[in-house]
Amino acid sequence: MVAYYSRTGNNEKLVNELQAKLGCDVEKIVDTVGRKGVWGWLKSGYQASREKMSRIEPTEKDPGEYGLVIIAYPLWAGRMPPPIRTYISENKNKFSRVALMSVSGRAKVTAERFLTLKRLLERSLPQF
Repeated sequence: MVAYYSRTGNNEKLVNELQAKLGCDVEKIVDTVGRKGVWGWLKSGYQASREKMSRIEPTEKDPGEYGLVIIAYPLWAGRMPPPIRTYISENKNKFSRVALMSVSGRAKVTAERFLTLKRLLERSLPQF
């Protein structure tokens, strides 16, 4: 399964292509916090840099039913966005294996950015 969040649609396009090639299930993570416009962009970057959580709509798929969950998201201020942080925190005990992918137009993607997942899960992740 691929779970994703996309504020601008870039990660959604990536996930749609992946779904077309793999035929996998997809779970869209829907943020209930308004993030449109300049104020929304600034607020989003601030919240991501402070590692804040968000409110998301209930999801339909149980990640515990999948051997692998791929999580796709943008980087905001070089960090994981609050909706993804919330999704991972709410489901951390259900994941069997997790893979991350991101489309980011401005932030430099480094391995350090993905270590946030390990901290959120509060356990060691299997190596791929």
